Amino acid sequence: MCSSSSWQALVTTVLACSAVCAFASGANFSAFPFIQYLTQPPSLTVKPRPQQAKSNGVASFYCGARGDPRPTIYWRKNLKKVSTSLSRYEIVDKVVGDSETGSVLRIEPTRAPRDNAVYECFAENGVGDAVSANAKLEVYDEKDLPAGFPVITEGPGTHKSIEVGHNAVLQCTATGNPQPNIYWLRDNMRLDLDTNPRYSILDKGFPGALQISDSQETDQGKYECVAENTVGTQHATTMQLWVRVRRVPPQFSIPPPTMEKVKVGENISIPCVAVGSPMPYVKWRRGKTTELSPEDKLPVGRNVLNLTNVEVSDNYTCIAASSLGMIEATTFIKVLTLPSPPIDVKVSDVTSTSVKLSWSHPNPDDIQYY
Repeated sequence: MCSSSSWQALVTTVLACSAVCAFASGANFSAFPFIQYLTQPPSLTVKPRPQQAKSNGVASFYCGARGDPRPTIYWRKNLKKVSTSLSRYEIVDKVVGDSETGSVLRIEPTRAPRDNAVYECFAENGVGDAVSANAKLEVYDEKDLPAGFPVITEGPGTHKSIEVGHNAVLQCTATGNPQPNIYWLRDNMRLDLDTNPRYSILDKGFPGALQISDSQETDQGKYECVAENTVGTQHATTMQLWVRVRRVPPQFSIPPPTMEKVKVGENISIPCVAVGSPMPYVKWRRGKTTELSPEDKLPVGRNVLNLTNVEVSDNYTCIAASSLGMIEATTFIKVLTLPSPPIDVKVSDVTSTSVKLSWSHPNPDDIQYY
């Protein structure tokens, strides 16, 4: 609870007047009728690490910050703000959770000695003081690489394509002294294996390889293997992973028969099964206009036409549709019935041994007698 001496008047662009209580935690809690607002000064969650890279290679610094409002991160080189107008410098920002920001400063290709400098990450959010951390980059010419500098002997290649649901293994092996540790980047950000159980780095068979299990469309992106030891850091060539969604137009795997015969008053069931990717919806229609399947409850892949007490012959059409197209198959249900008593009976050509009878029948032509 705050004492009266701990309250101060605060004027902001959002609230005309508010009161602020300073807590021991360093957070600020603003009280206003029906409004409560919690602020938190920025703090660094990940600091950039010193790096040793080779000329014409890649250097990548990562910085993470937390606060409320979410902090903004910018970079400085030798106390001057880094401009992304320089073609070799790229800054990639990423939102992490509700209150954290991540930022990567990537230099590619590195140049010696012009990139040798101290690089500084700054985070600010308008609450309290900005926070910062720095790291030194040292770039070696090829001829001056120190002994034991990491060498990637096998990278993942430049592109790979897989289907959704399949597994992918991206190769990466490296040598160096001491033996380099291998980690992976996706779209310039370091992969967090703890938050995605489908990602793992193999330690047997293909040590250092990245395995992606049950691939999803969200796995598509640019992947990069990085080998690092105490001597230096080496990046492999970036590889583009494409994750394809197999797309197949609808087709019938169990189409309805062209004709079914049923006795008058009996029941009949006719299945209709269709496949495709994406899976199609399946519905039935009687004649040309009578829809038999509710549009809001269309089954996927399979729909059985169930008719009870059938009395009239008619055409029934099974329709399978997806975003890739629509197909139809029609079955004719023929109703079989006993003939009615004859009418207009006529006798002719009577002889001692024979007689000729003729008559008419009242049944419609589309009913077949048996």
